[in-house]
Amino acid sequence: MLKSRIIPVLLYDENLNCLQTKQFVRPARIAGSLMQAVQTMESRDIDELVIIDINARSQNRPPLFEPIKEYTSELFCPLTVGGGINTIDDIKRLLHSGADKVVLCTQFIDDPGFIYDAVNKFGSQCITVAINYATRRFESGAQHFMVNQNYTATSDITLRTAIKKALDLRVGEILLVDVLNSGLMQGYNINAVFEACYDHDKPHNTPIVPLGGCGKPEHMAEAFRVGAHAVAASSMFLFRDITPKQCARELQKSGFRVRVDNLSKDDIEFLRRCKEGHELYKQYKRKSQTVQAALINKKIGRSKVLTDNRVEAK
Repeated sequence: MLKSRIIPVLLYDENLNCLQTKQFVRPARIAGSLMQAVQTMESRDIDELVIIDINARSQNRPPLFEPIKEYTSELFCPLTVGGGINTIDDIKRLLHSGADKVVLCTQFIDDPGFIYDAVNKFGSQCITVAINYATRRFESGAQHFMVNQNYTATSDITLRTAIKKALDLRVGEILLVDVLNSGLMQGYNINAVFEACYDHDKPHNTPIVPLGGCGKPEHMAEAFRVGAHAVAASSMFLFRDITPKQCARELQKSGFRVRVDNLSKDDIEFLRRCKEGHELYKQYKRKSQTVQAALINKKIGRSKVLTDNRVEAK
């Protein structure tokens, strides 16, 4: 059984500023440089990272390929990139730049055929769809709807309909973005997460990853309890004194299967410095399991296994 993931999300602009928004209201707050934020997240041994260029679509420009390539050369975790992706070639260039997955949003509404083509060309595992939604309240109760591309109003497409559409397109993952909860750190919309994770009370296999509202590990636990396969957070990791690893330890105490420290600091440092180890370390994070010293020794011929289960280069 795969372990549940904790995924930091970084928003950025054309000047490579790291940004924070509340309820998608602009202008966004600058929270330092993207490079510094990426380096900070990497130093915390995260499971995965998502970075999204939130101005690319409105500025009608492609992704910033060169900076992304620079960041991925220093990252040892799977990276998902979003923003400004308009062509199949954009996806190809991002994957060649080091991204493991891309996240698509605009095309999901405007051109679902594009997502279908991308899944067929690159595989489901490379394609994530972001569904931006908001909650409307009626006398009969609350309902969840997708929002329009300007984030100014809800559409007539219900969240349940949008999820079914994404499943029909065979995407590998769904990023469930709560627009009205974004940046507030008051908790996920658990009713919406539950609705997204189940089809007529039966869970589906496509991972659902809620984003928007997380402010503490307990919020993550609530999302996992209703079926989330992973949880994403942005503002909490930028503005509160808590790390993804601290969240993982708290969740593990509550009985959730999450990745915690399995390798020693010496193991991690060796893998980061060794070219072959770089890829092996990424595989370790993708699979969320311990890398055995014997496996490292087998794949990296220049190393030997020490008696204390550490690995040292010859």
